[in-house]
Amino acid sequence: MRSTYKKITLGALLVLMAMPACAPKFDAESFKQSYGKVVMNLARRNYARAYELADSCLNLIPSDTSQYYIGLQNAIGMACMELRDSIQSRKAFEKSLKMIEKRINLTDTINYRDVFQKANTMAFLGNKEEAIQYLEQFTFPEYELRRFLGRQPVDFLKNFNHGPRTPDPKSPQLSPKTMKTKPVDPSSKAQKNALNKMAPTQMDIK
Repeated sequence: MRSTYKKITLGALLVLMAMPACAPKFDAESFKQSYGKVVMNLARRNYARAYELADSCLNLIPSDTSQYYIGLQNAIGMACMELRDSIQSRKAFEKSLKMIEKRINLTDTINYRDVFQKANTMAFLGNKEEAIQYLEQFTFPEYELRRFLGRQPVDFLKNFNHGPRTPDPKSPQLSPKTMKTKPVDPSSKAQKNALNKMAPTQMDIK
C-alpha cells in the first residue's frame, strides 16, 4: 500500500505543486474539483483521459500566470509525452515555462513552488542538467521540504523519470489528435473526496 501511494504521489507531484494559487473568476469550487480529476487521471496513468480533461479545463480560463493555467499545461505536456506525441508535449511545456518565468519575474520574493516548477518543466523539455544547476542555487525552507516526502528538491529532480512511462494496460490509450473534448463533470463524490485528501490544507482561492 505504501509503495502504491508513493508512486501515485510522485507521479502527480508536478501538477499538485500548481494547485493552491489563484482560481478563475467563476465557480471556483467546481473548477477545483475538475482540476483534481486531471491530477488523479495522471496519477493512475489514464493519460488520454487526463489530456481530455485538462484541455476542457483550459477552455474555461485565460492564458495567464495563474498556477492553474501552468498546471494544466504541464498536465497536457505529461499526458502527450506518455502518448508519444512529442510535438504537442513540447508545445505545452514551453507555454508552461513561459508563464512560470513571467510569474517569477513579477515578484520580488522567492516562490519556491515556482522555482521547483520551473526546474521540473525545464527537465521535461530535455534540459535536465541546466535545471539541476538552476535548482541548486536555492535553499528550500523546512516547511517547503515536506512537499517532497523528506527528500531534497534537487535529489527529487535528479531521480525523477522525465521520460514516458508505461501506460496502465487496463486503460486504453487514445491519440490526443483523435480525441474529442467533453464537458468536465466535477460532481462525482468519490473524486471530490479523493481531491480533498490530496490537496494542500490551504487553497488560496481568489
